[in-house]
Amino acid sequence: MDQQLKQRLVGVTVIFSLAVIFLPMLLDGSGDRPKHLEISIPTPPKIPSYVTVEDKVIELTRKVEKLPQLEAIIVDEIADQPVVQKSTSKTEKLVVAKQNNKSEAEAAVIKSTEAQAKPVPPVKTKVPVEVSKKPVKKQTGGTSWVIQAGSFSDKAKAYKLRDKLRKSGLASVFIEKFKHNGVLNYRVRMGPFISRNKARVIGNKVRAKYNIKGLVMHYEK
Repeated sequence: MDQQLKQRLVGVTVIFSLAVIFLPMLLDGSGDRPKHLEISIPTPPKIPSYVTVEDKVIELTRKVEKLPQLEAIIVDEIADQPVVQKSTSKTEKLVVAKQNNKSEAEAAVIKSTEAQAKPVPPVKTKVPVEVSKKPVKKQTGGTSWVIQAGSFSDKAKAYKLRDKLRKSGLASVFIEKFKHNGVLNYRVRMGPFISRNKARVIGNKVRAKYNIKGLVMHYEK
């Protein structure tokens, strides 16, 4: 479109210039003399030739199709070459090395069998002493005190309270079983403590933390 527009504009300017020159001559009557006019018309620019994408694709596919043929030729040339005799020498060395390893292994087996044939003196085995897993009771010596946090006829409640107090880490917690009117009951106790004041201090901490009013009692067991 730009080239056509340029050509049209050039044509219009040429016609306009001719009209300006010849019209006065025709009107005045002085246009009998022929005059040579030189008009320079610009040459149209060359349009570059574009290569389509389809042509490039076709060329690439043709080049790719030629590649497998080259690979086949190279493989055939390699297959036709004679095999070097170095591989045979290497295999012979490997066979000799394997035979040496076998002889060494057989000698080691013979030595081990001879060692096994010798009488072995009996080994004295120490009998492991069984260690009792029962908790060791604290030997307080003299008078001791405990905090009774609760007494239950329900075993589950007693053990639940015991686990709860053990998590506090204030003191050791244990359960003492006793029978009341033929029914088995469970006392949850903390301690024992060597002094009554120590038991009272721990009891106050338990009361402040868990809202449990424990009884400080003399521990006779």
